[in-house]
Amino acid sequence: MFCNQRPKRMNAKEIDRARRLLGLGLDATAAEVKKSYRVLANKHHPDKKGDEENFANIQRAYSLLKDYMSGYRYSFSLGEFRNQYPNEQWLKRYQNDPLWGKTAVKMKGKNESRKSY
Repeated sequence: MFCNQRPKRMNAKEIDRARRLLGLGLDATAAEVKKSYRVLANKHHPDKKGDEENFANIQRAYSLLKDYMSGYRYSFSLGEFRNQYPNEQWLKRYQNDPLWGKTAVKMKGKNESRKSY
């Protein structure tokens, strides 16, 4: 950031309004935000007989969410990793177990006709 630039001020209402305009839930990845923006921008683009004002609102919403996400601080702690990928801990613990591990998954694929009780 340049010395003479100040960070953009945002508030929760603007972020929520932008999120709803793009049709996003409370949790969304950057890829989901981008995909939603592209679909809506394509649908409402003035060159495709869309509403110019609505298109401008979609662009502003995407810009705001992009700025908001660019300032997000990621946690690389073990606890946060386990929150994001809870199965990883179980795979590490039971990967060599004959009943629950990788070999059991391979065997299950071969015997799909077998009933499980």
